[in-house]
Amino acid sequence: MSTKNVPRLIQAFKILLENHSFDGYLVLVGKSDKFSERILKLVKEMGLEEKIIMPGMTGFVSDEETVALRREASAYVFPSLKEGFSLTPLEAQYYGLPCAISDIPCHKEVYGNSVLYFNPYDINDIAEKINTILHDSETRQRIIKKGYERTKLYSWEHTAKITLGVFKEALKIQE
Repeated sequence: MSTKNVPRLIQAFKILLENHSFDGYLVLVGKSDKFSERILKLVKEMGLEEKIIMPGMTGFVSDEETVALRREASAYVFPSLKEGFSLTPLEAQYYGLPCAISDIPCHKEVYGNSVLYFNPYDINDIAEKINTILHDSETRQRIIKKGYERTKLYSWEHTAKITLGVFKEALKIQE
């Protein structure tokens, strides 16, 4: 199992299809490599090749295409087991996507209460949280609103002001 946890996401997606009557698609954006070949093999073994789209398998997915995919998505799911900062859910929030992400320490620090968290080892919990985002309109709207608010904390302008403040403080200490 990789730290990106995609096999469990695929299993959770199958639960959504079978137990929650989900009729959408799962889009996995990534490059074609040994990891994605293993994922594609799993997708085929599970009989999900008609419901899981992997555009990176046929060529490079540009930034513009990634933005277009986010604009058409219903939710963003990030099941990673280990991360440093996890920028991609923040990018998804910028585009108004409600996010369901793994309940790991760095995510709690970065995202606070702006996402729905799931146990990344529990495919039923993953499926349940995705289903909640898709079908509970009150939760969905709350998460979208909090996501927009959260993205404001990480703007380049805000980061530059903090960095400048640190430099100014360092100069005062040296004087």
